[in-house]
Amino acid sequence: MHLPNLKRIIATGGASANPAILQLIADVFKTPVYVHKSGGGSAGLGAALRAMHGVTCDALHSFVALDDCLRAQGASPRDSFFRLAATPKNGYVYDNMVCLKIADTLSFPDY
Repeated sequence: MHLPNLKRIIATGGASANPAILQLIADVFKTPVYVHKSGGGSAGLGAALRAMHGVTCDALHSFVALDDCLRAQGASPRDSFFRLAATPKNGYVYDNMVCLKIADTLSFPDY
């Protein structure tokens, strides 16, 4: 599945400690996957990031990229919190799966 404007996925929570799951996510979405540098407590971080993102988008009545939200808080989106955990390697394996072909026909906002 390829979402054209998706630049990265940030994985948090328990699965973010599993390299096999992270690689699967990278392959299915054909997008690099990042995790929190510290490793622990990332479920809370994921919830906080989503809350900050949602509040910002709601306040502006418009979609705002997560990177822009982080910058507005004085954080560098790529360097401060996250490390690259998986890059797409075998995405072709998932190209012919029916559920992903259906998902490709859906409309998603630009991220």
